[in-house]
Parts: sequence; structure tokens; C-alpha cells
Amino acid sequence: MMKEAFRKAALAAFVAAGDVKRSVSYRSVTSSAGYDTSTGTVTSPYTDYPVEMIIVRVQAKEVGQGIVQTNDRWALIPQYSLTPVPKIDDLIDGWRVVQIKDDGADALWKFLIRKA
Repeated sequence: MMKEAFRKAALAAFVAAGDVKRSVSYRSVTSSAGYDTSTGTVTSPYTDYPVEMIIVRVQAKEVGQGIVQTNDRWALIPQYSLTPVPKIDDLIDGWRVVQIKDDGADALWKFLIRKA
């Protein structure tokens, strides 16, 4: 019951965010490209998904703790809007995913991203 309330709050926050949020492409990297011998086509090693995100700078106190670097960013994406299960090394608008966190209520993904 509480998780559902948090999910709804996350949705409301993204709707209210207006021009703070950006529409971007989440690129789920699957594997290396393949070749279908029956059709003669090359299969793509990734799939793109349209999502909305809010991007924020890392705080100075986070830098040097674990893997966080000065030019990294946090990307917040509602979990309802992302179909695939996110993975390290996926790409968000040209940034590489280096860490994935959730909020415990299954409402938001929090990605630590680094310029690819």
C-alpha cells in the first residue's frame, strides 16, 4: 500500500517537474551484434527506449566516496517508464550507467552516469 503511494507521488513529481525533466533515449545494451543467416541481416546490439529523466550534479561530498567522480551526474527515472531491467554500461542520452540504485518503494531508478 505504501509502495503504491510512493509510485504515485513519483509520477506526480515528474508531471509537476515541467521543463526540469528531459525526454531522452535509454539504450539497453544487450550483447554484441549478431548475424541472422536465414535472413542475411545484422541484429542490433542494443534497444532504445524513450524515457523522461531529471539530471542533477553529484554533490562535492559524494566525490571520492566509492566510484563517484567530479563530472558524474545522477539521473532520476520513474521505474514505471523503463521497460527493461537496467544494467551497468547501458547508456542514457550519451552517458554510461556506472551505478544503479532504487528508492526501496520501486518508484524511481537513480543512476550514477558518466559521460561516455
